[in-house]
Amino acid sequence: MSRPATWYLSRARAMSGRELAWRASQGVRRRVVRRQPDLREIDWHGGRWPTFLRGRAVDVDHDAKRIAAGELCYWGRSTTIDPIAPPWEHGTLAWARDPKCRWELRRHQHLFPLAAGGHGRLCIAQMLDWLARRPPADEGAAAAYEAAHRVVTWSWALPFAAAEATPAELARISAALVSDASLSRERPSLYSSANNHRLAELAGLLALEALTDGAHWNDVWRAFEREVVRQTFPDGGSREQAAGYLLYVLEIVWVAGLYAHAVGQDLGRVGDRTEASLQWLDAVAGADGEPPPFGDNAEDRFIRVDYFQPRRASLTGARLRTLLDGDPHLQPSYAASAREASCVLADSGYVVMRDGPVRLVVDVGPLGFGSLAAHGHADALSITLDAGDETLLRDSGTGTYVAADGRDAFRVSAAHNTVTVDGRSQAQPLGPHLWGRRFTTNVHAVELGDAVDYVRASHDGYRPNATHTRAVTFLKPDLIVVLDRVTADAARTVELHWQTMPGRAFGGVVAARPHATRRDGEAPFSPRYTWIESAPRTTFSARGRDVVFATVLSLTGTPDVDLSHDGTTTTVDIGERRLAERW
Repeated sequence: MSRPATWYLSRARAMSGRELAWRASQGVRRRVVRRQPDLREIDWHGGRWPTFLRGRAVDVDHDAKRIAAGELCYWGRSTTIDPIAPPWEHGTLAWARDPKCRWELRRHQHLFPLAAGGHGRLCIAQMLDWLARRPPADEGAAAAYEAAHRVVTWSWALPFAAAEATPAELARISAALVSDASLSRERPSLYSSANNHRLAELAGLLALEALTDGAHWNDVWRAFEREVVRQTFPDGGSREQAAGYLLYVLEIVWVAGLYAHAVGQDLGRVGDRTEASLQWLDAVAGADGEPPPFGDNAEDRFIRVDYFQPRRASLTGARLRTLLDGDPHLQPSYAASAREASCVLADSGYVVMRDGPVRLVVDVGPLGFGSLAAHGHADALSITLDAGDETLLRDSGTGTYVAADGRDAFRVSAAHNTVTVDGRSQAQPLGPHLWGRRFTTNVHAVELGDAVDYVRASHDGYRPNATHTRAVTFLKPDLIVVLDRVTADAARTVELHWQTMPGRAFGGVVAARPHATRRDGEAPFSPRYTWIESAPRTTFSARGRDVVFATVLSLTGTPDVDLSHDGTTTTVDIGERRLAERW
């Protein structure tokens, strides 16, 4: 996929001098240093990992029959292929420009249920077909990352399929697995690229060590442990500021933890941070058990045990819980669960307000992880709101990673329930996974109680021209008041955006000083990756140097609202209730 020269310049600016030197040396090294093959043998019949995996109960027979008949599924889209000759080069969604739609099939994640469900010979045939017709690599810098997915899938499939292969076939397949795993040593995702990609690569190397003599296990495990701690906050949240990618990381951790269990490795700090992440998920979960959809979510998977089922946070959590308890299950029983109390996740930057079925989440965290913030969105001070199974204020989703298909429309500030100034986004997108100017947030006050929850925070994404401050008050059980103030160096056009679900009009009451105009329209909305639809967006626009919006959301009716602002204090009268915000 070609990119403009400006992207390469911006990407280089996101690198340190040390990273630039390392990347240059890597290119030279790959040309002049001869690759040393890893000649360690894999015992697919009696080795530690194959024996461990075959001892786990798994019921995938129904899925295996569907896969053997040629049915595959990506992001909820069922497709039919020739199971004898899968379309490795173009993938199953040939209409899509997104390279992920090619790469997903090449991860081979359908092969585990196929093999474990009794179709071992077909699994071997597809592996051999892949080796015979493997398309030219087009993953670029992600080559080792994509290869790691195949290593893991093959390490899960072959314990069930190896008996259906001849010794020569098995030797060829094993050599290919070792070669793919070696890419993670030769072309690691380091420095600014060291996000979830590096965790996946290290998990692929752990698979290789669990399959062989484990000579490098300790070194790889220590590196994996460091990355898990580096990429998550002490409170368990993801530094990528993308809950969907936290679920992906936790699936990587689960797979790596199973390899560790098979070889007798204590989880150590990985276990401690995993426990924190499970607590984080419980703290933010909605009625369906899912975290709020802030940031990117391409629904990446590391292994698909229940192939045709969507990823479920509750199931991921249940799997990790059995691992932490020392008796791992591949298909444990699970149920959606969430805390009943409001909480502050100060490290990752979320305030969760709750009362009964109502969940309101305020994003007061940073843009994302590292110099790229690749999977973060420009959603400072954005909120989502739901009551049980009903989403009242939504996120716009992710849609696509292809710039020409509207990537930025889902991640700029106007796509979130927050404020923009002069049409600018709080952060400047420079490429599909690259940001330029970014924001920092500052939490001024938080108070959580039985009757009232409150948070006030600001960000500097519109510097040097303007500052946005937001105060959110939840008057339990049914009234939410959002106050937004923008102070600027000159008269600016300030717009407040509210996103609702398809077919649902914005039902809040908004008052503003100066007076604001209302505009109801449609905007891009993505319920799942690759699914691009439209949904209502209501925008309120005012112009001035000191602009205040008061949004009142009542869960039981439409109240009368009166707003006054004297430059230091904003007063909102809602029926017989009065709120005063002293800025």
